[in-house]
Amino acid sequence: TVSTGVRQATVPDVLNHSRQEAILELQNAGFKYEITQAASDTVTADYVISTDPAAGEPLAEGSTVIVTISTGPAERTVTMPNLVGYTQDEAISILQSHNLTYADTTYIESEQEAGVVIRQSINANEEVAEHTRIYLWVSTGPAVTPTPEPTPEPTPETDDGGR
Repeated sequence: TVSTGVRQATVPDVLNHSRQEAILELQNAGFKYEITQAASDTVTADYVISTDPAAGEPLAEGSTVIVTISTGPAERTVTMPNLVGYTQDEAISILQSHNLTYADTTYIESEQEAGVVIRQSINANEEVAEHTRIYLWVSTGPAVTPTPEPTPEPTPETDDGGR
């Protein structure tokens, strides 16, 4: 019996295919597969980023093709800025410039001037994921204590003598 040699096949192009589609195409072409994962800013999660060997390369049938699947964009972190002492509008602008998301404000009385941020939900200089929702506490100013008004004393003209 004379051997005809190893049968070769071409690695199919499965880039940007879903994981399931890629596996099916590789199996139909006569290959085994091994899955690895990597972050990608350009390829949707659960879709193929690359294969090894690359698409179009000849490979012996039954060989393993390594398929790299996207986990989506890598999580980026930013350093939380200090917002205390800024006005609410300034603080929101600073959050946006750091790719953080303004969530909500709670207004409370404090000795600080009205409209000034006195607390933030994440401490300054902490590393946080981009787009984290940040809550602010803003001063409404010091508590106003009412000044008691003097009670008028009866005058002889208004005193009816208890009648």
